[in-house]
Amino acid sequence: MTNPDVQETVDTVKRHATNQLYRAASTTQQTQHGTHGAAPDSRFANCGARRLTRRVACYIGSLLMVAPLVSVAEGLSVKVGNTDLFPEIELRYEQTDNAYRTDADPLDSDRFILSPRLEWVADKGLTSLNATYVGSYAVASESNLEFADHQLGFNGETEFSVRSRAEASLEFSLDHEEAGIFLSQGIAQDLNELNTLQQIALSLEHTYGVRSARGNIVTGLDFRDINFNNNDNITRGGSQSLLSPYIDFSLRISGDSRGFLRLKHTTFDAESALRDGNALEAALGLKWDISGRTGGLLTLGQSTRSFDAGFEDQSTAVYELTAFYNPTNFSRFQLSAGREFSARNPSLENFQGEDSIADELTLLWDYGWSSRFSHRVRIKSEGVSRECPEPDTQRTIAGLDLNLVVRRWLSIGAGYTVESRDSSTCSGVTDEDDLDFDRQQISVFTRVTL
Repeated sequence: MTNPDVQETVDTVKRHATNQLYRAASTTQQTQHGTHGAAPDSRFANCGARRLTRRVACYIGSLLMVAPLVSVAEGLSVKVGNTDLFPEIELRYEQTDNAYRTDADPLDSDRFILSPRLEWVADKGLTSLNATYVGSYAVASESNLEFADHQLGFNGETEFSVRSRAEASLEFSLDHEEAGIFLSQGIAQDLNELNTLQQIALSLEHTYGVRSARGNIVTGLDFRDINFNNNDNITRGGSQSLLSPYIDFSLRISGDSRGFLRLKHTTFDAESALRDGNALEAALGLKWDISGRTGGLLTLGQSTRSFDAGFEDQSTAVYELTAFYNPTNFSRFQLSAGREFSARNPSLENFQGEDSIADELTLLWDYGWSSRFSHRVRIKSEGVSRECPEPDTQRTIAGLDLNLVVRRWLSIGAGYTVESRDSSTCSGVTDEDDLDFDRQQISVFTRVTL
């Protein structure tokens, strides 16, 4: 049966997936770790029962390998009154042959990562609430590779009437950038600790129109504050705040698809005044959900960035594609791709009015061989184009994760990941071969749902 909520805005999915500016930097750890790797028919059971945007956000939270604000609770729950509590803890061991992602002097290293997760879910018919805590604590053979991450998220949605509904989310996180990625690329071995950043994200959204109506209007507001906490010599100038009001006009094309027009304005308030300014984005999009077997979101548009410092305006085509396909109930393909302006410039203080442009593509294949054994194949490509004299980079990650459910509450698994980066420089600029690297990583884990 077609999901009646196809008209929900595409921005919800991206918002609950990850930070648009620092996605590659702060989610690298999760990309290397893989995912829970449960069989597709069990891992996404909770996603399938939700409305399209919540379902796709559920899928994309897994796709991007971060903990989204939407519910992805699985396993056994503990009843707390009329609500559910989902506790989980994972212990993972990793070993790599290139800890700092540099071919100049590759270093073998290993580390243990303890990851507790606690999710609270309350569903009261027209109103639902969700709260999630995710922690990640690492002890490594190299002290400057250790970290302690925390993420606390709240999400709620309610229906005021058949024509009016709203949702809100709030997230606090203390995260890190993996060694050799983004600001520490090529110099990670010289740092005493990983770059850490603190983020606050607030999202508000209201939809007007009956779910099955031909037209709907969605208005929303996104706010994000990003602050680096250490290594001032390389992170200075990278902190910033973003405020983005937007409006979507959607039109039902058929029973299982909707087209929409989105207008979005973003104000940038950066630590480096050179980056202060605005961005205006106009995009056309399509959302579809065909019997729960395939669905997705596609937007195509133009984004123009202006700077208060008087730099020339910068424009680029932007796009976002998020799609899933279930050929069977034990196999699932997921695809995510996009282009956007990015703050991934190695020299933040030397900014000259040219933001980087990031292109990303992620493909996942989940397959459940049985009710106990499953695998996940993951491929990710990330390209960042920068203005001279900064180098362009292309990073590729491929991996295989295996998962075995020993008991309903106990899983074990293993993973293998290969990663590489190639850089290219402008003519007359010193060669940046020190940014190129090849890397392999193996991991094993055990997970308990209490």
